[in-house]
Amino acid sequence: MIFAIAVANRSLVHLGAVVVVLANYGRFWADLLAVFVRPFKEGPLHGLAFLFPPDGIYYLATRWDRFQPTFRRMITSCIPIVLVVLAYAFSPVVNPSVKDVQGVGGRFGSGVEERRQEIRDDVRGIEGKFEATRKPRGDSER
Repeated sequence: MIFAIAVANRSLVHLGAVVVVLANYGRFWADLLAVFVRPFKEGPLHGLAFLFPPDGIYYLATRWDRFQPTFRRMITSCIPIVLVVLAYAFSPVVNPSVKDVQGVGGRFGSGVEERRQEIRDDVRGIEGKFEATRKPRGDSER
């Protein structure tokens, strides 16, 4: 993705963003699953008790040295996803609609307005299809 930004190739940027997000998303969920599976290794009662918050917090606190690497991997898998979001929010190479907008608030506002316009257009299209399928009712059908 960084190479694609450097050469200003939007299709490669999008492909890189998809790969980065999917890989880290999968890594996050695998580590989250590992957090919930680990107590079951000590026994089914430990695993079931872990699912209830007071005992789960106690279990994490007393065995933090075993859970710390897993939580660290979970947090570090979120960092690239946040960087991709920031690239789409601030880089004109990635998102040309932010080229003329100044400031952080303006860039986010531009993105929000763009999404609102897309939603309005989609709703108008759906309403048009709905109106085209409706038949006028005659007096005999009532």
